Amino acid sequence: MQNDEHTAHLPSQRVIFKTMRFAFYAVVVLLLVGAAATANASSRTKPSRPFQLAAARASHKADPEHMAALAAYHQTHGLPSSINWVAMGGVTPVSDQGSCGGGCVAYAVTANVEGVNFATNHKLVPLSAEEVVACAMTDGCCGGFPSDAIQWFLTHTNGKICTAASMPYNSSDGIPGPCSTNCTTGAQVTKSINLPKSELAIATSLVMNGPVTVAVDASTWEFYTGGVLANCTYSQVDHTAVAVGYDDTHKPPYWLIKNSWGAAWGENGYIRIAKGSNQCGIKELATTVQVKRH
Repeated sequence: MQNDEHTAHLPSQRVIFKTMRFAFYAVVVLLLVGAAATANASSRTKPSRPFQLAAARASHKADPEHMAALAAYHQTHGLPSSINWVAMGGVTPVSDQGSCGGGCVAYAVTANVEGVNFATNHKLVPLSAEEVVACAMTDGCCGGFPSDAIQWFLTHTNGKICTAASMPYNSSDGIPGPCSTNCTTGAQVTKSINLPKSELAIATSLVMNGPVTVAVDASTWEFYTGGVLANCTYSQVDHTAVAVGYDDTHKPPYWLIKNSWGAAWGENGYIRIAKGSNQCGIKELATTVQVKRH
């Protein structure tokens, strides 16, 4: 009788064992899926191979001609209390660089040229970030310098940059496609300009000439969800974005910056950082361009 009772319990024990085994595998699968999702989110919100721009500081010398123009403009016109190139129609929609670490440079360069071209020629033409990554950046998705990318165009294409429609972005997986300049020209750069290490210079150039490329320390950006970031760490610049506006009437005053981590990040793809205290190292490596006037 005792043996019969023991035998009677065996089926239920097998069921319990199978259930526990299934639960174990389910937990493992969930952990793996969660890890993959986290890795994917990280690749979308932070370059997988972040480049370092610190070495460029020593060679970042402000353009004297542009400095003189900024000083003259500021003395003659002063600066408005706020400006927003997005509201004025001079900024294309936010994009997502994906896993291409150098994609931030590409999208900042194109946003800068698009905005300056809009300010100069009153026409917004989306430009090819793919051409910047695949052609103009020596290290491709591993990163580079905005001024070097612009110099490549000046040297190899007489400053002409493809439209985004004729050369779409295909580097989101971290592997740039082949370089091709067989495309439709969207804008023509005539000069690369390094700005002085001054937030006033950035503001003046932004008003006078259009959006400005900025290199920043983005180590505190990954978890940004909104508001004005006023305690941004600045150790070493490792990311590139574009300043598209500012507002001195707000408390605290802020810079409006377009990022390239998709519209789901931050404030619809934008971040506001406090103005006037070199938050994130915003003034360290600011650059812009001049474009051909039509």
